[in-house]
Amino acid sequence: MKSEKIISGIKTAGVVLTAALTMNSCGPRQLSEKEQQTVQHKTDSAVYVHPEYRMAVGLVELGETKIKSFRDANKALLKMGAKDFIRTGVKDAKMARFMYRAIEDEKFVFSSNSGIDSDDGFAENVDINTLSMMQRIRREQRWYNDLLLYLSDKYTEQQLLKSNFFKVINNKDLKKSFEYNTQQIEYLQSCMEFPLQREKIIRDELWNKYASEAVKQR
Repeated sequence: MKSEKIISGIKTAGVVLTAALTMNSCGPRQLSEKEQQTVQHKTDSAVYVHPEYRMAVGLVELGETKIKSFRDANKALLKMGAKDFIRTGVKDAKMARFMYRAIEDEKFVFSSNSGIDSDDGFAENVDINTLSMMQRIRREQRWYNDLLLYLSDKYTEQQLLKSNFFKVINNKDLKKSFEYNTQQIEYLQSCMEFPLQREKIIRDELWNKYASEAVKQR
């Protein structure tokens, strides 16, 4: 993978700076508000032109973009699998229609997991029939609630895999595709660990440098 070669290059170029991890807490911290603003401005300007920092940021952004594409693919697969199951596996016609339509209503998906069983606002924003139906679904169709939690980014891939969703859906091809995409997501996340670390080290190192200079100039 191209990103592995780039990451390997960053590791080679940045290995001499890894000791900075232990130095981040040693720099001057007692700065006035004006001094902090000056140091922040200098740090932001320096990282903007720092070659390794810019490369690390680029790798992280690339990783995040690819992760989103795999996650979007997972969501699309789950929606199709859920719809197929609803058509044959949910006997209550009214409930089935509600579940089928709600999957594609992104606004509803996110709001429905804001706490239908709590006092955080969702119940105030829906009509009594919708509220009643969602409460029924949570009692009788827990797998569907697991789906909504994933679609609203409140469940990770691993949390969904550990839930009852795939046991109820019982679609081996769907699970296999979801697991493949999940493996790609986890691989990309592991690739991003090093550039994320380098971003922090470089920024902290530059902050400490300019903070020291600010103290000396008093």
